[in-house]
Amino acid sequence: MNTLVVLHGDNGSPLKVGTVQATLRTFGFCPSHSRPRVSDDTPNAEAMCRTAKYQPILLPEGFANLESARLWAGFFFHTYNDLHRDRALLFAIPAEKNSGEDRSIH
Repeated sequence: MNTLVVLHGDNGSPLKVGTVQATLRTFGFCPSHSRPRVSDDTPNAEAMCRTAKYQPILLPEGFANLESARLWAGFFFHTYNDLHRDRALLFAIPAEKNSGEDRSIH
C-alpha cells in the first residue's frame, strides 16, 4: 500500500527552494504550502503542533510506524477535545464550547 506523506510548511523561502523540493520528492514526500493570502492556515496548524509537542504523552523517541502515530494522534485529539479544560475557554472543555454547553456552565 502506498501512503502519501505530506510535509506542510508556510510560504517562506526555505521550504520552497528547488533543492529542498527535489529532496522531499526523492524521499517520497509531497510538499504542501499555506494558501496565499489566507492568514490563519499556518498559525492554527502551528498552535496545534505546539500543543501536541509539549504533551507529556508524546514519545521523545518518535513513533515506530504510521499506525502507532495514528493511535497516538487519536488519543491526543480525544484528550484535547473531550477531556482537558482550556484556560482560553474559561476552563471549559473544547467540546463544550463547540456544542454551546459552555454558556450554561459559565
